[in-house]
Amino acid sequence: MKKLFAIVFAMVCVFSFSGCQKTPSSTETETSNKTIIGYIAELNNETVSFDEIEWVTVPGERATELGITDDDAANGFYIHNEESVTTEYDIADKCVVCILDWKFETQQIEFVNFIEIFEQTGNALIPYILTIENGNVINIEEHYIP
Repeated sequence: MKKLFAIVFAMVCVFSFSGCQKTPSSTETETSNKTIIGYIAELNNETVSFDEIEWVTVPGERATELGITDDDAANGFYIHNEESVTTEYDIADKCVVCILDWKFETQQIEFVNFIEIFEQTGNALIPYILTIENGNVINIEEHYIP
């Protein structure tokens, strides 16, 4: 009888704890921030189409995993973009934009001015860092390329 009770008790414990893993609530998902780096493919007043990349420091653990050597990255970095896939994000009403000036100093500009600059430079492969909050881009920052 004790063995039967022990087996039943063990089964109850296993089944009752099997559904206890933490899942993000909608509040956690909606308020989470994320920062990504990549290229802007398209830009307008409301959305940005973005191709995420991976900035790999060479030498480094990730560079070793990818088989990237110093010869592949003379400046100490490698831009890894295994597959060019763009994702569209909404632009927040008060999106902050920071670009680098000719002295490589960060300068904050208005979003409408950034659109003009982006249109003038065409599709130059300039990496940008996006900060996304609640699904909206709240910050765009030009990433320095050594």
